[in-house]
Amino acid sequence: MKNKSPRILFQVKAPIRQIAETLKNKQGWEIYGYYGGPISDHSVNECSGTLNLYEIIERSKLSQVPENIIGKCRELEDEYDINLADVIAADRHLGIRWATGGLYHPGKLSRMPYEKHLQIILDVFTAFRKYLDQINPTIVCSDQVASFVGAISFEICRKMGIPIYGVMPLGIYENYFYWQRDRAAIVPGLEENYLSQRLSQADYDSTSAEIVLDGRVRGVTQLTLQKGNFFDLLKKVVRITKKDLITTLARGDRAPGGINLSNRLAYLLRNFLGFRKEMRRKYEPVEKLLDSSYIYYPLHYEPEASLNGLEPHFSNQMYAIELLSRSVPVGINVLVKEHPSGIGNRPSYWIDIIEKFPRVKLVHPLENSIDLIKHSVATATITGTSGFEAALLGKPVISLGPNYRYNFINYVSYANDINSLRKLIKDICNDEHLLDLKKNAAYLRKAVEMTCFRLDDRLDDRISFARNPSQESVEIAADELLKLVV
Repeated sequence: MKNKSPRILFQVKAPIRQIAETLKNKQGWEIYGYYGGPISDHSVNECSGTLNLYEIIERSKLSQVPENIIGKCRELEDEYDINLADVIAADRHLGIRWATGGLYHPGKLSRMPYEKHLQIILDVFTAFRKYLDQINPTIVCSDQVASFVGAISFEICRKMGIPIYGVMPLGIYENYFYWQRDRAAIVPGLEENYLSQRLSQADYDSTSAEIVLDGRVRGVTQLTLQKGNFFDLLKKVVRITKKDLITTLARGDRAPGGINLSNRLAYLLRNFLGFRKEMRRKYEPVEKLLDSSYIYYPLHYEPEASLNGLEPHFSNQMYAIELLSRSVPVGINVLVKEHPSGIGNRPSYWIDIIEKFPRVKLVHPLENSIDLIKHSVATATITGTSGFEAALLGKPVISLGPNYRYNFINYVSYANDINSLRKLIKDICNDEHLLDLKKNAAYLRKAVEMTCFRLDDRLDDRISFARNPSQESVEIAADELLKLVV
C-alpha cells in the first residue's frame, strides 16, 4: 500500500474487531476503535485510540436539550444532504412506534421526546466527524446500518469520501459473503459481472441453473420454538426481574429513556400469547396452496435493521400486502408467511387484519419458503433474502423497495404503487417464456461466484453474526478486505 502505516477505524464488535486485530498483527495496520456501547479494556489496549460514543450518548441523555437544536439539525441535514428521519428509522430503539407504524414495544431510547433524539444524533455526528478529522483513517469498518450510530458513520464517510466497509452474508446461498460499501448493502461488482455474463451469452446447460438451496426453514431455532413454552416464559421473567433489580440497586435509578420492568414483562407475555395464538391459527393445507396461482410475500422480521436499516423509504408491510392484494388479477392470491423469528412479535390484531384482505391467504410460519418460491407466480419483497433466493431459482421477483440491492437483475422488477404493480403482475402472468429465466439464473450464480468470497463449508460460523468467529474465517475476510484497499 502507498501508506506504510495504514489506519483503520473499526466498530468494536465481532467480527470486525477480530478482523482489525488480524490486520494489526499480520499487516502492521494502526487500528482505532469506536462503538455506541461500552468498550472492553481488551479493545482499548489493542487500539491506538478509541472513540467511546456510549459515553457521549449517556451525556446527551442526561443533559438539557439546547434551545437551538432544530436549527442545528437543519444545518446538519443541509450539510450532508440527508433527512434525519432516515437516521432515526435505522435504529429500532429510536424509530419504534414511529418508523414501524406504532406497533412495537418501546426501545431503550424510544420513550424520549423527538428533540432529545435530535440532540443525541447531533452529538454523535459531531463527535464522529471530529474523530475522523483527527485520525484521518485509510478506511472505516462498520456493521451494516443496524443503528443510528451505523447510519451516521455511513453518512459521514460518504460526505468525506472515506471508504467504509461492512461484512455481509449473501443470504443463505452456499456460505458466500462480501464487503458492502454503502448503507443499502449493494454487492460491489455483482451488477457488472452479471451484465458481463449476459452479454457474453455463455452457453449454460439447463442443469447449471438448477441450484440446490438450503431446505431448512430459515429463522427456526430451538429458542424460536420455546417462545410458546410456559416454563421458558417463567425463566425469562425471573432472569429479567433479577437483572432489573441488580441494575436498580447498582445505579440508584434507571438510565434515562430506559424500559421499566413492567414494559419488559408485558412484552414477554405478549410474545408468549401471540406465539401460541399464531401456532393455533387455522391455516389451509400447504399442498392446496402450492396447487394454486399466487404471489408469495414472506414477511420481514420487525423491528430490525434488515428492513428499516436497509430500506428507509418504504417499510410499511401492511400497506405492501394491501397493494399486492389490490393489484393481482382475479384467480391469483397473495400468500403471506410470517418470519419464524417474528412469530408472536406483532400485535395479534395485525395478522387478523391482513387475513381479512381479499385474496390474501396465510401460510403456516414454519412451512418451507423455498417450496413456496418454486411454485409461485412471483415472489414479492422489500429487502428480503427470499427475493434473492427466487432470483437464483429463476423465478420472477417483485421488488417493493427502491433501494433493494438486487433491483439491477432483469427479472427483479421494482414497483410499489397500484398502477405499476398491476401492469407488472399482468406482464409476468402473460409472459410464457419469462425472459429465459433459467439461463439468467445461471448467469447470476456465476456472477456471485466471481464477486463474493466463500468460507469453507466446515467454517460455517456465519462470520457476520458470530461472537467468536474462527480465526481461519477472520483471516479469509481480512484478506478479502485487503484486496479492496490496496
